[in-house]
Order: sequence, then C-alpha cells, then structure tokens
Amino acid sequence: MRVQTALANLGQTGISNANAALSTPYNPNASAITGYNPVAISNVETGLTADKYGLARAKTEANSYGLASGDVAANTYGLARGKVPLQYGLDTRNLTQMPTNAGVSAQQAILSRLDPTIQAGDVSFRQTLANQGLAPGTAAYDAAFRNREMSKNDLYNQAALQGINLDMSARQQGLNELNTLGTFGNQAQLAGAGLYNQAVSQNFGQGITANQLKNQAIAQNFGQGVTADQLYNSAVNQNFNQALAAQQANNAAQNQQFQQNLGNSQFGMALRQQPINEVIGLMGGSQIQLPQFQGFQGSQVAPAPTFAGTQAQGQADMSRYGIQQAGNNATTQGLFSALGTAAMLAKFSDRRLKSNIVQVGTHPLGIGIYEYDIFGNRERGVMADEVATVMPDAIVPHESGYMMVNYGKL
Repeated sequence: MRVQTALANLGQTGISNANAALSTPYNPNASAITGYNPVAISNVETGLTADKYGLARAKTEANSYGLASGDVAANTYGLARGKVPLQYGLDTRNLTQMPTNAGVSAQQAILSRLDPTIQAGDVSFRQTLANQGLAPGTAAYDAAFRNREMSKNDLYNQAALQGINLDMSARQQGLNELNTLGTFGNQAQLAGAGLYNQAVSQNFGQGITANQLKNQAIAQNFGQGVTADQLYNSAVNQNFNQALAAQQANNAAQNQQFQQNLGNSQFGMALRQQPINEVIGLMGGSQIQLPQFQGFQGSQVAPAPTFAGTQAQGQADMSRYGIQQAGNNATTQGLFSALGTAAMLAKFSDRRLKSNIVQVGTHPLGIGIYEYDIFGNRERGVMADEVATVMPDAIVPHESGYMMVNYGKL
C-alpha cells in the first residue's frame, strides 16, 4: 500500500510536470538551443560570376611585337662581279719586225758596215789579178773571180743570218715583256674582283646576321607576351577556383548549421515528450524509456587553399623574374654582336626609356647624375642627350633608334 501510495504521489507529480510541458504549444524557434531557424539556409550560394575575377586572354597579337623579316635585299650590299675585263691579245706594232728580205733592220745595219770593206776588197783583188798578169775574160781570171764572189756570198749570208737572229731575239724579248705586263694586269683585275666579292659577301652575311638577331628578338618578345597571357589566365583561373572553394565552404557551413539546428529541434521535442513518458511509466509500472538521440555528423569543410595560392604567386614571380633576366641577357648579347667590343661598356641611357627620374648628383663634366626606372629596374646614371652636348664620342647609336652611352669613356 505504501508503494502504491508513493507511485500515486509520483504520478501526480509527473502529471503536473506533463501539464506544465503541454500547456505551452511546441515552437521550434523558442530558444537558441532547442529551436530550429529555417532562415539560416537562405544564404546558400548557387552560382559565381566569372567576369568578377577577370576574363581569360585567348589571343596574343603577334604584330604588337614587330613582324619578322624573311628577306634580305642582296643588292643593298652590292652585287658580286662575275666578269672581269681581261687582256686577251698583245699589241706588237711597236716590236721589231721580222725580216722579209735581205738588208732589213739588224741585217741592214750589219751590211752597211760590211759593204765598204767588200768593195775595197774587190778593187784590191782586181789589182792583184792584174799584177799576176791575169786579164779579164781569161780562164784563170774567171776562176779567181768566181772564188772571190763565193767568199763575198758567204759573208753576205753570215751577215743576213746574224741580222735575222738579232731581230728575232729583240722581238722575242719585247713579246715576253708585253706578255708579263698583260699577265700582271689580269692578275690585278682578278685579285681586285675577288676582294670586292669577298667584301660584298661579308656585308651580306652581316646583314643576314642582323636580320636573324632582329627576328630572334621579335620571337622572344612574342614568347614573353604569350607567357604573360598564360600567367594572367592562370591568375584568373586561380582567383575563380578560390572563389568557388570559398562558396563551397560557405555552403558546407550552411548545411552544417542546418543539421545542428535540426538536431537542436529534435532534442527540444524529446524534452517535451519526457514528462509524458514518465507518467505512463509510473501509472503502468513499465520501465521509463530514455529518449533516443541521433549522433551528430558534421560536414567536412576543406580549408581555403591560401598556401597553394601563395605558392603559385611565388612561382609566377619567379617566372616573371626569369623572363626579365632572359630579356636582359638577350639584349646584352644582341648589343655585343651588333656593336662589337667597343660597345661592351655601353648602356641604354635614352631619356625616352626612363621614368620616375630624380637628380641625385652632378658629373665632373657638368651633366646631371640621376636615379630612374628602366627595364623594370631602379638604376643610376646619366642622360644620353646631355652626354651628347659635352662628349659626343661617348654616344653609341642603336639600330632601334634609342641612344646608348659608353660609360667607360665617362
């Protein structure tokens, strides 16, 4: 009876508690702990505006960096000489003429001295025959005179042969001299033409080299423009991906909040049902059922890729630095090839290439010393237009039209 009385008293207490719980209608928004706020899911983002982070560049204008030259005008450097005026004949009009009959040229000179001697000998020979008693017309006179004529003929023949030999020797000597002079003249013509053609070929080769350097610079500038566009597109894509990841993280957080609110609401309903379960248990003598709660499982929210973004930015900076260094090296190499050793100390100092110019001193020549930005670097130096007024030979012109200064002379 005491047990029944005690149970009745507990049941009366449970009924009071249940009455207190049921006297208030169920409201899921009654408190921050037991309520559920359906407004929390209204902030879920369902889309991104792509142009908010920039639009990718799909095309690089090649002509903005200059067009490559594929043709070098050969006649700019002169045309090679393939035909040289040579001497193919000799003028023999002033040489000693070959004898055509007795008594010509050298032979005549010999006979002019031989004739008086022969004539004097004829007189002496006739007198000798007369002294010997030999009269003209006799056999002995005729025989002696024939011998005399034969001796004279031998003298004339020897004189003729000697004259012919002298004439031929003189003509041969003159012919050799003309031939030597003609050969020397032809060799000089050929040598001059060869040197001229070598100079033309060298100038043409230098023109091709300069054209190749120009084309290499254009290709390098175009490649750098493509690389810059790729870096820009990578940055746009990275910004878009980061925004997408942030949106996904926000949506995951909204979902987690929804699950938490739903769990809180279920917990509030369990608290509301607990007094009723207690009364039923007391009145029927059954075991009181404890409320069952579903385990909480939060959504996996990936952290924002801040480290990856920083790392990608560092790689982009390194790539940009490498491009700048490659451009500086190519510029230096092109200058050394085009200007030679004398221009190795020359640097671009044209005022048109500089910005943020500040004078920091004065050179002993009376010109200013400045700090300025050029080619992405902060440097210190002079202005080419001022150097030209005090030391013109220190100016080194560049094919681009900008002026360089030989700092070695300064």
